[in-house]
Amino acid sequence: MRSAGLPKGLNDYQIKIMFITPTMILLVLMNVFPLLWSLYLSFHRYKASLPTRPAKFIGVRNYSRLLSDPEVWEYFQTTAYFVVLAVLIQFIIGFGLALLLNREFRYKGIITTLILLPMMLSPVVVGLFWRFIFASDNSGLVNYFLSPVLNVLNMQPIGWTTDP
Repeated sequence: MRSAGLPKGLNDYQIKIMFITPTMILLVLMNVFPLLWSLYLSFHRYKASLPTRPAKFIGVRNYSRLLSDPEVWEYFQTTAYFVVLAVLIQFIIGFGLALLLNREFRYKGIITTLILLPMMLSPVVVGLFWRFIFASDNSGLVNYFLSPVLNVLNMQPIGWTTDP
């Protein structure tokens, strides 16, 4: 099947391949190459602070040293705990919201839009909103609404993103 306007001799499949090839090459260069390079370096002694010194092959010594370190297992345990807890919380909240939004009610469209809005905005815009909401002076929305309570308690505005 030949589409109008295509150069003679090229079919739709060849055009698709022609358009997707640069993207695939870029993806390979940006993802697969760093992965293979990291794997190569994991079997060598290499110091990034001395890039001119050649990497020396040491086999699986890096892996055996890593897996015999008790701190690493503690980190794995902490990470696993965090992952299980985060996935469980996200699943419960997401499933609850899905059940809620599956029903018909008055402000369903507005609530759905508010839930999906952060996914539709760029991370920069979301970061600016976050900074606006949690600004540490009274210009931040949270501190603005908390200011009457903070004034009664003789407290300064809370530095949400600066105060540990």
